[in-house]
Amino acid sequence: MKKVVFVFLIGLAHLFIWSSCGGGSCCKHAAQGTENEDRSAVWGPDSALYRQVMRVHDDAMAKMGEVARRRQALKAHEAVADRQKTASDAIFLLRKADDGMMDWMHAFHSDPSEVAAASDQERTAYLQAELQKISRVAHDIDHSIGLADSLLAVWK
Repeated sequence: MKKVVFVFLIGLAHLFIWSSCGGGSCCKHAAQGTENEDRSAVWGPDSALYRQVMRVHDDAMAKMGEVARRRQALKAHEAVADRQKTASDAIFLLRKADDGMMDWMHAFHSDPSEVAAASDQERTAYLQAELQKISRVAHDIDHSIGLADSLLAVWK
């Protein structure tokens, strides 16, 4: 029964992740794999930079299921008195990493015409800033998963 509930919760988390931006362009392009390559062509001279941003996004997005699984595994340890604070802090970091991805996807403009920039130079600056932001999100995801794995290994 627990496995059924766990699978249901993972499925629900995935549904939330993919629908959370209301069907906006960020999720459409992330979910359609090769469309990222097609979308990069509209960025003209910045197409390589756009592909780099999306590659970091796609790699980080692939770990969102791990974030949900670690959060679920840590919840059981919140009930143990001497682990409660540490487990809660680790869950908070996992949730913050998840929120960071959702926030980035909501704010990211995959269409250069949506970027309030009048020049190619401003669009390049936009993509460079977005690469830094999504790289930070990816770091937060990796860090929170690593911390959760360390705790769960000690608490076995």
